Amino acid sequence: MILKSGLTAALIRSRYLCAIPHVSAVFEDEGIEFFIQAAESAVESLFHTLLINGRVVTDTSIFTGDYDKEDEPYDLEPREVQSWFWIQLRYQPIIAINELKLINPYDNTVMYTASADQLRLKKQMGGVQIAPFFFQVGLAFAETGGIAPFPFIFGGSADDRLINTVPNCFQLDYQAGWETVDKIPTEIVDLIGRKAMLEILTNLSVGANDDFISGQSTSVDGVSESISTGGFERFIEIYKKGVDELTEQCRQRYFPIEMAII
Repeated sequence: MILKSGLTAALIRSRYLCAIPHVSAVFEDEGIEFFIQAAESAVESLFHTLLINGRVVTDTSIFTGDYDKEDEPYDLEPREVQSWFWIQLRYQPIIAINELKLINPYDNTVMYTASADQLRLKKQMGGVQIAPFFFQVGLAFAETGGIAPFPFIFGGSADDRLINTVPNCFQLDYQAGWETVDKIPTEIVDLIGRKAMLEILTNLSVGANDDFISGQSTSVDGVSESISTGGFERFIEIYKKGVDELTEQCRQRYFPIEMAII
């Protein structure tokens, strides 16, 4: 089983299960790896990220070849274009932009393809800027006769400038995630380990049986009996609190930008 985070069953045993040795003995490596993989998927979904360098495309008919994720096209926001233009990508961080195309939404023709030297990237926040936007795109529009569909960009009428959004104008092919396993932040790897541990304990608490009974007492009259199933509830509470706190810490440190066009 390929694990993206670099965690292994042995690491989960030594870092997280060491305080509960009788639990560590219950699971084979394959079982622990299953929970690691589930935690990796949960973290990728939670933060809308890729752990390891992966290819993201917005339209498989435009960009061919194998890819890891399919994204939605990006809208063009006229008022932002007229000030300082950035596209906020949905998957963060970004490693590189393979291709960025401006599409005429009226007939789906490619109006402009940006080269790497025309793009400025803010890799951690997932920001992309075509710079200088007016010069590069203006030349492309002039050459293709494509100014008409976008009058608001070049100072059209008042009604034109009131347009808020032109949908699906930008199609991108880009690399997202961390370039190698060793570059994934320690806090994110720790979060994956804690989430995996939490799922292990939760599953054990549901299926607890006599093998996990850590304490048992019977009243003097023999009528009532109290059984403790290894204290899973206490560990679950501790790990859940840790997961919640670490999730917020990772969000603020590595994914602070709202997923939207800005």
